[in-house]
Amino acid sequence: MREDGEAVVPVEQVSVGDLLLVRPGEHIPVDGEVSSGHSAVDESMLTGESMPVEKAPGDLLYGATLNRGSAGAIHNGWPTGYRRGSCRRVWLCPSLAFLLWLLLGPAPTLTLAILVFVAILIIACPCALGLATPTAIIVGVGKGAGRGFDIRSGEALEKAHRVDTVVLDKTVTLTTGKPAVTAIVSIGDPACTGDGERELLFLAATAEHGSEHPLAQAIVIRAQEDGIATAAADEFQAIPAEGSAQWSRALRCCWGTGR
Repeated sequence: MREDGEAVVPVEQVSVGDLLLVRPGEHIPVDGEVSSGHSAVDESMLTGESMPVEKAPGDLLYGATLNRGSAGAIHNGWPTGYRRGSCRRVWLCPSLAFLLWLLLGPAPTLTLAILVFVAILIIACPCALGLATPTAIIVGVGKGAGRGFDIRSGEALEKAHRVDTVVLDKTVTLTTGKPAVTAIVSIGDPACTGDGERELLFLAATAEHGSEHPLAQAIVIRAQEDGIATAAADEFQAIPAEGSAQWSRALRCCWGTGR
């Protein structure tokens, strides 16, 4: 976001102090902090927790996490430019030597050029010729990440075929990453079942129909699964970090954390 309006730029051109607009459903491109707006951010890739974290101005944001709530502006606080790594410079020297021997060297030029290329590459970076095992490990780790597994090391990957029991500590969360309504409990009326339960679900789904929060979407999905059609509210207001309020001609409903 600039003085003359919004502009789309590659992420490598983002610099410290830039103001970025992150819309609902978009991944946060860089680390930074919230400049304006309230939202809920999915940080499951970092913490393993499926519940979004509420964010307000001044809170930190982490690159690659997902904005589940409303749009907001963030200040980039860390350098993000891609710099040429030493690996590229290592390949430059043997490549130049190969070309020089191929063009100016004595016969057999191709054979000597290849020998010089390999010799310089081994001296500069011996590991360059030992990429078979690392490549296999990288592919395995990538395949695991695509299926939701965080593989910390190649040794763990090599030993995985012998695993027959997995023990998880109390902080680990095993979920599908999407909240769902499993039960409806009425605090005011314990006998709220049957038609009363459907009416409660109807009111909740109607009030949350305009919200983008994952819990609100779970309520709406449950109502749809039960065949309950939601009605459009005359007015809807999402209250950041607290819930939502809905007005209609007949009644007013508030849903949220209870604060």
